[in-house]
Amino acid sequence: MPCYSNPCQNGGTCTDSSSDSYTCSCSPVWMGEDCSDFRGSFTNEYLLLIMWNHFYADEHPSYVYLTTNSPTTVQLSSSDSLDPALKSQIDRNVTFTSELKIVLPPELQGQILQKEAKAVRIKSSEPISVVLFGNDYHSSDDSSMILPTEKLSTSYTVVSTQPLRPRFSVYSSVFAIASLNDDTTITIKFKLLNNSSPITINGKNYSDSDTLEMSLKKLETFQVGHNTDLTGTTIESSQPVAVFSGNRCNKFPGSMTCSHMMEQLPPTAEWENFFIVPADINSNGSLIRVLSAYNTTITIIKGSQTITQDVITGIPYDINSTISETVVIESSNSSLMVTNFVRGNYVDANTADPYMIVVPGYYSYKPQYKVVIPDGYPQNFITIMAVKDVAQSVLINGQNVDPSMIIVQENVMIVGISYDVITLKVFPGSIEIKHSSPFALVVNGYRSLDSYGFVGNIYDVGNYPVLG
Repeated sequence: MPCYSNPCQNGGTCTDSSSDSYTCSCSPVWMGEDCSDFRGSFTNEYLLLIMWNHFYADEHPSYVYLTTNSPTTVQLSSSDSLDPALKSQIDRNVTFTSELKIVLPPELQGQILQKEAKAVRIKSSEPISVVLFGNDYHSSDDSSMILPTEKLSTSYTVVSTQPLRPRFSVYSSVFAIASLNDDTTITIKFKLLNNSSPITINGKNYSDSDTLEMSLKKLETFQVGHNTDLTGTTIESSQPVAVFSGNRCNKFPGSMTCSHMMEQLPPTAEWENFFIVPADINSNGSLIRVLSAYNTTITIIKGSQTITQDVITGIPYDINSTISETVVIESSNSSLMVTNFVRGNYVDANTADPYMIVVPGYYSYKPQYKVVIPDGYPQNFITIMAVKDVAQSVLINGQNVDPSMIIVQENVMIVGISYDVITLKVFPGSIEIKHSSPFALVVNGYRSLDSYGFVGNIYDVGNYPVLG
């Protein structure tokens, strides 16, 4: 009988009409012959890609974690030019009420220096937050919060790190572009910080300050990898695009092994001028990299030190922090992008390997976050940065903080205002954090020879009330 194959999707009920026909009774939000057509409208949109990762990661899937505060239908779609066998593993409609884990096939990982139809678009009927974990290889992966497409723009600056071993391509600096629309013109002005060998693309060499122009179709991607630091490379586009950057796999002196580092970049229009960079208690310190939209002077507070430093547009200024240092960075006359490259730890393989996060600026703090702490990592932490007394009033899943969860609590004074920075140990699963005042959230975790880090939803994903 036709219903034996369960042809009705999304919770529809099948009734056999005859030996070769059936009828689907669809739930209220679905319609169509097999209940695959969504009745509502998709009002929120996200665009992602899978960056070039360690060659051992080729056989490992990627994961996307979604959260919402109300029943939500999401639609995943890929390019019509993608291989049909691969496309069938991506395209789908799913309804969920709180959190959802989506598996993306290993073959979606991009390769460098070629156009590929490998971007994935996610649309949702209600506000959601989206976190990507690229290629879940046990010693080389990272994560990133994904920006809604309404926050995408046409101007970006790449941030990465100098490959520790430039002779080996696995350490390459990488950036990747995903196009939201057809006929998008991309202009890349390369910055090769160490003036190393040129990048060869389609038989043409590109050196420091050279410009590459190309056109991308809807959901088409292009990635660049090279054996030198690509920080300061600029990307301009005729229509909004998503840009990711980092390193294929890199490590710092003092870390155990190399690890993939990846973040979606904020467009330059979303840069800010005030940042609190928390310490990672399990690492060997951090490389904090500052990029400025214009020539400026920044103020840096490290412990009892206050430092002023000139920063030239397009040239990164690096701050080395120790395991216990919270660092404050401010510019009075230029917007900044601040990236924290956590070095990892050589001593303990269970708390090891680098990861990167783009640090949220003060004006992107929110009073409420909902994220998924992934499984597969024995140690997971959240760090909260906000005005004083956070620990006394923050709510986690509706409950006051258990004092035994607090690993570190630090107070910093900034221009006469007291801020709390607290790190708490948490466990896998959905977690919702609320406070009466806006705050920043950083999530990170460790397993043997690996780590991850991402920030809470930097941009609004809903009309959250300020809680009393």
